[in-house]
Amino acid sequence: MKKSEENLEFINVEITYNGKPVLTGLSYNFSKSAVTCILGSSGSGKTTLLRSLSRLNDRIRGFKVRGEVWVAGEEIYYNGVDVYHLRRKIGMIFQSPCIFPTSVYENVIFGFKYHHPERKKEFPQIAERYLKEAYLWDEVKDRLQKPAQNLSQGQKQRLSIARALAVEPEILLMDEPTASLDPVSSDAIENLIFSLKEKRTIIMATHNIAQTRRIADDILFLYDGTIWEQGKATEFFERPQKEETRIFLEGGSSSSS
Repeated sequence: MKKSEENLEFINVEITYNGKPVLTGLSYNFSKSAVTCILGSSGSGKTTLLRSLSRLNDRIRGFKVRGEVWVAGEEIYYNGVDVYHLRRKIGMIFQSPCIFPTSVYENVIFGFKYHHPERKKEFPQIAERYLKEAYLWDEVKDRLQKPAQNLSQGQKQRLSIARALAVEPEILLMDEPTASLDPVSSDAIENLIFSLKEKRTIIMATHNIAQTRRIADDILFLYDGTIWEQGKATEFFERPQKEETRIFLEGGSSSSS
């Protein structure tokens, strides 16, 4: 089963746990080379939606997907899909930085090293390239062999992004990537997102409305397990169509971190 290689789409998707619907009636085609922010209250299904795009829920007992989920021209829940190949196309950034107990250098080349062991001579150049792309090189270039755990929380998050970028994904999924960071680190991540979307499609789950106003091109608002409202960010914030959307925006309008 194939579609356009640029396609990233849900078609009439229902996601259940042990038969209980979490998300229903999902139909949406994500914009390429743009930032789509997924908004919604806690428990609305934001993280579940993200994880379904990279099949990270597969081993959860009772998890089931019905409908079609297309990523880079492939229906990813179709029998015979190579999940490991899929995850090379998709990078996932979590709320808490996922750092391995090794050096900064080994962290950033981890995925590339696994997929391309024969390209060992390139490892130093790969590390430098993607640490620069994550705006981290100048801060760590003299401590590449030091433990990554010694970095600040914001540096760890940028390191996890550099490691994801090193396998050259087409899509980046971000689950509340700045929620645990200070304002300075959050600003650094936002600037990074602006630069990354020139080459990649970014889908980010967040509760931070002020941040969403700054970075989003498109919005998905989840409510009661469905896509309640969607559209361009400017239209969504200036002219919300539904009462639940307006209540949500008013409730979170004071958030600025």
